[in-house]
Amino acid sequence: MGTAHYFNGTNAYAVISPFTVYGWSEITIAELFYPVNPKANSDWTKFSMIGDYWTDRPSVFWGTNNATNYTSLSSLWCTRKPDGTTACYGYNIMSYVNRWVFVTQRFTSAREYSVYVNGQKMYYVTVPSDYKTVLEWNPDTATYPYRYKRFVLGTNVNYTERMTMYQAMLLIYNRALS
Repeated sequence: MGTAHYFNGTNAYAVISPFTVYGWSEITIAELFYPVNPKANSDWTKFSMIGDYWTDRPSVFWGTNNATNYTSLSSLWCTRKPDGTTACYGYNIMSYVNRWVFVTQRFTSAREYSVYVNGQKMYYVTVPSDYKTVLEWNPDTATYPYRYKRFVLGTNVNYTERMTMYQAMLLIYNRALS
């Protein structure tokens, strides 16, 4: 398999910074990773993340439930609705834990969010035009700008929720690949 980075779920992570997706009309995030279950902690876990799920809302990340032996592992594309609440879209890949999986998340200028697993389209939805995405949320006016100015692997943008996993590849494009 070559070389993969190991994130131990307790104190390992990687940060791509400075990095922002603000102003992009499209995005593709492709990852080859091996999610380990059980993980090293019982926290809610968010990883491969950019954005602010907690305050401003627009974000993209992987998330698990709060259990060492987690039962959900989902890609999440979270938006801010006009009333300030969150609308999240995603796909659960729990059946792919403890093995290598290649996942691609895409958001198009037609506002379609889709998830491909090992090359097969598994999920798609059209996001309403008045829901703000991580591509449309200005980091300079965000409550916590740093959350929109870095991409974090192995944990969330606050470095507080860590995942146990191997990461072999991450590709981020400012267009929707087909």
